[in-house]
Amino acid sequence: MSDTKDNNSSLPAPTVDVKIRTMNSDMQSMGLGGGFPQMNIQQMPTVDLNPAPQMQQVVNPTSSSGSKKLIYIVLSVVGVAILFILGFFLPKLLLGNQPATTPPTGQTGKATTTVTTPKAPPIKPTTFTHSTFFKGGTGGTLTIPLSNSSAENVSATINQQTAQISASFSETAFTKDNNPMTWKEFTGLYGWNFLPETFFTENFKDDFTSFVYKDAMGTFPGYIVQLKPDASIVLLRSQLLKIESDPTAVAKVFLSSPSNPEASFKDAQISNQPVRTLKFGSGETFYYGWFNNEYLIFGTSEEGIRQAFSKL
Repeated sequence: MSDTKDNNSSLPAPTVDVKIRTMNSDMQSMGLGGGFPQMNIQQMPTVDLNPAPQMQQVVNPTSSSGSKKLIYIVLSVVGVAILFILGFFLPKLLLGNQPATTPPTGQTGKATTTVTTPKAPPIKPTTFTHSTFFKGGTGGTLTIPLSNSSAENVSATINQQTAQISASFSETAFTKDNNPMTWKEFTGLYGWNFLPETFFTENFKDDFTSFVYKDAMGTFPGYIVQLKPDASIVLLRSQLLKIESDPTAVAKVFLSSPSNPEASFKDAQISNQPVRTLKFGSGETFYYGWFNNEYLIFGTSEEGIRQAFSKL
């Protein structure tokens, strides 16, 4: 019933007769018998100036749409939870347990980048290898072990080992614990101090060549060291003179025990090479000098030094 009533109220009002005089109506009236023209009656629809407002149909939400909204909310919460779990645990599963990086002192809270530097392999100590300075043949080398020797018995060990040599000139080499000895190790064991240790370590190579000369008077050792490539003999000449400050110190180079040294060294020549000599009252003579401005030689026999010069 209410629907019918609403529809009727929206219909337009019935038409009202409105008389309109036109030229056509006047001519018709005059043709029918004269008289005044009659009004031609036309019907025009009436316009309702106050139409009744139409009612809009309001659809009330149903219980099914509310259930859908609740499902959407639950699914959104579950989705956020899954994304959080994946973001937190997935990197750990893929990368494994990484050690925590502690920021440097004074930079707490700042992001730091840990750079892992590969460890360099340990540097193995280089094994010293002896190589003779002699270019000419010497008839072989006598190796003398000094592992159990001390400063007091090095000379005795050399005397004992060289006693088996029959040649007048022989090259010798010294080892300790089956390894060749450097000049620093040898002079340190022997207790030689006629020159500062730095004089040799800074200016000469580690290696050295040694020899013995034998005659009726005994066994006479000699030793040769070589300049480093960057060392200058000009700067070393004045330093080398320190060897002459203590004549008793050079007496340790002999296998015997010379006594009564002269007061000073003297100049001499061997194979046209200048040398300095110191004579002892007991008959021995100490020699030192340069050969070709490259080798420094210490010896206890003139003939032994001459033969050594011929092989360099």
